[in-house]
Amino acid sequence: MADLIAIGKYLDHRWRMEIPAGERIRIGRAPRTGWPVTWDTQISREHADVILVDGLLKVTCLGTAKNPIFVNGLSVREFNVRPGEEFQIGQTVFQFVADPDDPSGVIDERSYDENELSGVGIDPQSPWQMVFGKLPSVIAKSKSTEELAALILEQMLIAIPHAAAVAVMHFDIAKDPTLRKPEMMLTRVRDDTIPFRPSHRLIRATMDSRKNVLHMWNESDSSNVEYTMVGNLDWAFCAPVNDRSCAGWCLYAAGATVDGSANREQLLADLRATEVLAQFVGSISQVRLLEHQAAEMAQYFSPTIVNSLKRDNASLEPRELDVTVLFCDLRGFSWRVDSQQRQLREIFDRVNEALGVMTRNIHKFEGAIADFQGDAALAFWGWPQNLHDGPVSACRAALAMLEEFKSANEGQASKLEAFQVGIGIGHGPAIAGRMGAAEQVKVGVFGPVVNVTSRLEGMTKHFRVPIIINDAAAAFVKQHMPRSEARCRKLAKVRPVGMKSTTLICELLPPADAPGTVSDEGITRHEEAVDAFIAGDWMLAFDMFAAMPAADRAKDYLMWYMAQERFTAPSDWDGVLEFTSK
Repeated sequence: MADLIAIGKYLDHRWRMEIPAGERIRIGRAPRTGWPVTWDTQISREHADVILVDGLLKVTCLGTAKNPIFVNGLSVREFNVRPGEEFQIGQTVFQFVADPDDPSGVIDERSYDENELSGVGIDPQSPWQMVFGKLPSVIAKSKSTEELAALILEQMLIAIPHAAAVAVMHFDIAKDPTLRKPEMMLTRVRDDTIPFRPSHRLIRATMDSRKNVLHMWNESDSSNVEYTMVGNLDWAFCAPVNDRSCAGWCLYAAGATVDGSANREQLLADLRATEVLAQFVGSISQVRLLEHQAAEMAQYFSPTIVNSLKRDNASLEPRELDVTVLFCDLRGFSWRVDSQQRQLREIFDRVNEALGVMTRNIHKFEGAIADFQGDAALAFWGWPQNLHDGPVSACRAALAMLEEFKSANEGQASKLEAFQVGIGIGHGPAIAGRMGAAEQVKVGVFGPVVNVTSRLEGMTKHFRVPIIINDAAAAFVKQHMPRSEARCRKLAKVRPVGMKSTTLICELLPPADAPGTVSDEGITRHEEAVDAFIAGDWMLAFDMFAAMPAADRAKDYLMWYMAQERFTAPSDWDGVLEFTSK
């Protein structure tokens, strides 16, 4: 038996055709007769002819073909292909396979989907009834899908007394589309002295069709043995595990009809029961995957969001939407690590305590954690649940963090002693969602707003304030947060390093009755001075800043900046502070 396999860019761009010896076959995107490759626009309507002669596949590129055929990277018009070799047209690879496992004998091959087997009954006295009764305890014993598969194989041998061997296999279809090398194969045989290797042809037929497939030898041709690489076997079947969490898995059984102990009706009943087992494997694997994902999600999402995802079956796939990003960084960390190298464990525990404060408040206000970067946390709002109040929740989380760090510094022997934070909050469009493999839930956010927020956090050092937000976030605070909860004041109009756009940055402040904060009147005076600075009236701005309390450090950077320029705005002044470093 010889086959030609066409493999395109995507998993569903694939077919496998048996090549009749001596017959010329035409390949093209839409040939009048022959084998179509409909998915590849780089293949001409009629592109090449193939013919199998003496075990070699002769390939001829037609004169009407617009694109060449490549063999080992070289453009070739006419050539022979040996078994195991391949050629390429456009984005499609063609593999020539001669299967040594499968003889030329007559085989009765039947495929059955779930609906076709639904009417097949299972004898109440069958061993399958006992096996199904044991399944809950079998499932409870297994700690992984592989362990579950091994336990199920033992049950299959019990349930199918006429089976000589059973197997469970996992193929990575994306990496191995020809299904030659299973990622995992477990087998069980009744007689350990008999070598056993499942039929490649049967497995391939099962995986290609995603149906249950039964092979039986024709009674008139009982000499055709060795089909499953075990002597005296005359039947075999394979059932796929049609579940996304177990893609590429299948269950397999093979045996012999001895004294009429296994006729077609019995084998169909066994195949039906094996299909049920395959469904069990897929369902349990899916449940375990979801449990694993839920445990992983708990690291990033608040319990409310995790429960919502479970309840609404929301997708974790990335999508573009408006998000609020929060970046919180510790102050006073780096120098402590450098100066107290012999006390790294103590510093490490203290940093973990600080990250715990950040995490606790992010989750409290329904945010998602995208990353920890040393002594900093990156969080965002707006995915997987849409924002209803814009950046309000992020601002509440930031103020709660600030209050907790402040209270810790006022206490005795706190692990957070001498630690302060700088927090940046930005609001704008981004792409947020799961990143990486489906088995590993890693959520992230991507877009300019992330970089802007990182720069805002860095600017808290320059302006000597703990929280800076961008103008989009400030607009929400002014409109949706009562002043008894939060306030904000303008700091400057800036162009962050590495960016072309400008933004008006603001300080996020607690209510006026909070200890040590700026009064409402102080906010008004400060913003008037900032307006004068932006307008270029620097002498007025400087005098206004100088009249403010010395403890209010937000003015210091602008006063220093104006002093460097001798209190005179440049002739091309546009009101924007240009930052050249983070």
